[in-house]
Amino acid sequence: MSNTSHDRRIRLAFWILVIAGLIFRIGGAVGDRSLIHDEPLSLMAATGHLGVIAHWKAHGNPPIATWVPAQQWQNLLVIEERWCLDRIRSDLLKYDIHPPLYFWSVHAWMCFFGSAAQTARFFNALIAVLIAVTLVGAGRLWGLRTGPSLLVAGAWFIGPSALAISHEIRHYELMGLWAVGLIVAQGLVFQTPDSRKRAVGLCLTYLTVLLGILTHYHFAIFAAGVAVWALCRRRPSTGHVGFLVGTAIGMGFISAWYVLGCPVELLDLGALPSSIDAVDVGQLEKLRRTFWAWGNIIVPFRVLTLWNGVLGWILGFGFIAFSVWLVKTRATQGPMQPLTFYFVWNVMWLTGLYLAGHSPGHAMGPKYLACAWPVLFLLMGLRFQDGGFEARRVIWVVLFVVVTGGFAKGSQDVYSRITARPPAEAPSNVVVDTLIRGEFGRMVSSLDPETRVFIAPKLWLFENYDVWRPAGNDDAVVFSSGRHQEDGSSWVDFGVVTGAVVESCSPSIQVVPGFLCWSVAAGNQ
Repeated sequence: MSNTSHDRRIRLAFWILVIAGLIFRIGGAVGDRSLIHDEPLSLMAATGHLGVIAHWKAHGNPPIATWVPAQQWQNLLVIEERWCLDRIRSDLLKYDIHPPLYFWSVHAWMCFFGSAAQTARFFNALIAVLIAVTLVGAGRLWGLRTGPSLLVAGAWFIGPSALAISHEIRHYELMGLWAVGLIVAQGLVFQTPDSRKRAVGLCLTYLTVLLGILTHYHFAIFAAGVAVWALCRRRPSTGHVGFLVGTAIGMGFISAWYVLGCPVELLDLGALPSSIDAVDVGQLEKLRRTFWAWGNIIVPFRVLTLWNGVLGWILGFGFIAFSVWLVKTRATQGPMQPLTFYFVWNVMWLTGLYLAGHSPGHAMGPKYLACAWPVLFLLMGLRFQDGGFEARRVIWVVLFVVVTGGFAKGSQDVYSRITARPPAEAPSNVVVDTLIRGEFGRMVSSLDPETRVFIAPKLWLFENYDVWRPAGNDDAVVFSSGRHQEDGSSWVDFGVVTGAVVESCSPSIQVVPGFLCWSVAAGNQ
């Protein structure tokens, strides 16, 4: 087989993977109004409503503890005032802990294409395409031929972890783009002899670091690893020194610009308990979540839950073994050396901080390693290109499993959207027992806008049952936030068995865990 024919086949495979990945991303998002985890928080921030809900909570204003149409709460998730970028920034400083760039970007995207969860997911799909294209360029700069560069970029794009990151309306996809951009910048600075390209690389370095820090504070870990590698080289050149000085100035400037607008008392993250929503889990559970995050690079999360989690542990150890094998013979040669350092630095720091308790208990998953995954695929490409027959066979097997896992996850997402049917009997009254932003927003997002909703803290609902109970024989479904107990109380204390009809209070009320589908009809399991 000629090289030309071989390259054509690889290009065809790349475009097949990209098109399939786009179909999975778009097909899984079309018509999907449901939200998960912190997605409501992202939409509230991007639409400029973080301050609104904070004001309601501080003063107990309606619609809190008031029967209102669901539309009144759903309005928090759509743009009512365009281009309120400064309000988005100031609200994030006052009521959250994240930088504003992603939320600014989503706001601008929604101004042109409409306010909806699926619109934001389409924005993430666009970012993923940019990452794939940039990853091809990064591979070429770091010594990969066109064929292997296309191969690993396509495999990354269709992989389960990349699909999961794209589908979630959070800033991790954008952070991954800046990470790949920084890798491109380093390729221009350190892998090319052309002084003009090095100058472009330095400018791109400053730009990607600025944008990365403005997107997510975890990017500082990745940028620090790149800086440490440059600093530890035996003979730093003018380019190295320029990179270090520029990175330090850039990170310091953007950090000062962002932090100086924040009230001093809020610089202590302990002053933001309502924003962090931490979950206290044991060390074994943290280790399990870490291994599942590693394993998700090739197998979707829903598969990892099989066999009581055994597969997750196996793949976690497999990830460690594969990473060691990947770099053991070539980690000190050519471009494998810095890329290996970037990858190991990022994974180990994020994992170490999480296991040491410096991150919330729930804060581990493939999205938190969004900067590391593209580097791993570049390493696989280099090993495939420079290794012998055995190395290529191993890489082929791994890439085949990655692509298969991606097709399985993507197909399931699209199939779920196609076969989704509206509930035969939707509840007419819904009570939500939490004011945590990421929770109540998720619970009301899929409701019919005319559904009557009553949202108040659980303890208030206990003490004021006569205020919120439905009139007459109307049914009510109570959404109970299963993960976050704001006051330590339980519906069992109120004479309620979760998932069963409330006999001791009213036969027309049923409590369902918040993580179940809202369409569970009152009086039915």
